[in-house]
Amino acid sequence: MTSIDDPEHLRLRAAEMRDRADKAKSAETKQALSRIAEDFEVLAKRAEERLATSRRRADGSDQRPDTDPTEP
Repeated sequence: MTSIDDPEHLRLRAAEMRDRADKAKSAETKQALSRIAEDFEVLAKRAEERLATSRRRADGSDQRPDTDPTEP
């Protein structure tokens, strides 16, 4: 699994950016680092969704029929 697919890794990066934002002296830097942290959280959420979809497909619970069951 790559780091972009690892929600835990992405959340750790978000925490790191929040920590850096807390320590930054410039308001602009604080704001930029906070936005980056938010972006890492979004990426983590997307990675979780991809993993969940992948797991559902792997266990067959996300299978869609190839044909419409209402067609004769």
